Amino acid sequence: MERIEDSQAESQLISSSSKNTPYVFKGKLKAKAKKMPLKIKEEMCFIIKDDDELLLFMASPSKPSHDVFAMWTDSLSMVYTLKLLFSYIWSNSRHFS
Repeated sequence: MERIEDSQAESQLISSSSKNTPYVFKGKLKAKAKKMPLKIKEEMCFIIKDDDELLLFMASPSKPSHDVFAMWTDSLSMVYTLKLLFSYIWSNSRHFS
């Protein structure tokens, strides 16, 4: 988290953390992080870099939850779709208090 906090890059983070863990998002990171609305499932995890690369993390329902794999793509339509999703969730999320 320190790398995100100290980075000069524009970054935004949405977390499904419980109200018992807001201490994770302190200092400068607090302004870059929001709590995901309860109505949205927690299984989503992805990173968008520079509006042209995407890393999508996925897990199989038939495997243990820690058994995650990732898919990288530079497909502009995929990046754009998940950027729209992120923007929607961001606008419906609240900063940690």
